[in-house]
Amino acid sequence: VYAHYIYTPSGYVEDGPQYPMILFLHGWGPRQVSEEIGTDLTVVTSDGPPALIERNLWDPSFPFVVVSPQLEDTYWANEDIHSFIEYIIDRYQINTQRIYLTGLSLGGGGCWYYAGGMGDESYAAAIIPISARGEQSLVHNLTKVPIWAFHGEKDTTVDPISNYGSVSLVSAINAESPKVRAKVSMFLNVGHNAWDRTYKNVFSTNDVRYDPFKTNIYDWLLQYKKE
Repeated sequence: VYAHYIYTPSGYVEDGPQYPMILFLHGWGPRQVSEEIGTDLTVVTSDGPPALIERNLWDPSFPFVVVSPQLEDTYWANEDIHSFIEYIIDRYQINTQRIYLTGLSLGGGGCWYYAGGMGDESYAAAIIPISARGEQSLVHNLTKVPIWAFHGEKDTTVDPISNYGSVSLVSAINAESPKVRAKVSMFLNVGHNAWDRTYKNVFSTNDVRYDPFKTNIYDWLLQYKKE
């Protein structure tokens, strides 16, 4: 089981109602690799929802249990993500129809590959991958899940257009007429870090190409549940 941070919303009780869950997959830096950072779990709060929670910037009205595991390897493996979700379900009041995945860079890839690789077995009711790429083999299964991808136009770490970066992967998914049209928002003049403004919901219609970024991403997630 991954070492992890977990946040439960106000009002959460062990024998109470079930809550939606956000599973946040971090990027390359916070991996639990001894020669780099040892086993310090606090690095998981450097970005994304756990960073907002840690800095008291998280909206307390959001009804999510937020789970932030720490990777012990070089990549997020589908089977490990899946078993970790089941571990959390067994121990917390989780609405299993409302489990959402999001991640940045390496973790964004974890979202693409989990939803695209696990297919019907996936718990993902919707995904928000950021600054990440996938591959052609994932496309068919990715037509089955609502997707909103984000990327920076000037990302030189993961190209948004080539090699199934966010823009080209979403285009391939939409070419197969998914039940819910996949969305992609690309920030102009932004590099690899497209996640700060995404998770903080920094809206601007002037600096985004493709799908406009004008809806709170957390409200967007809550539109969807897994049948």
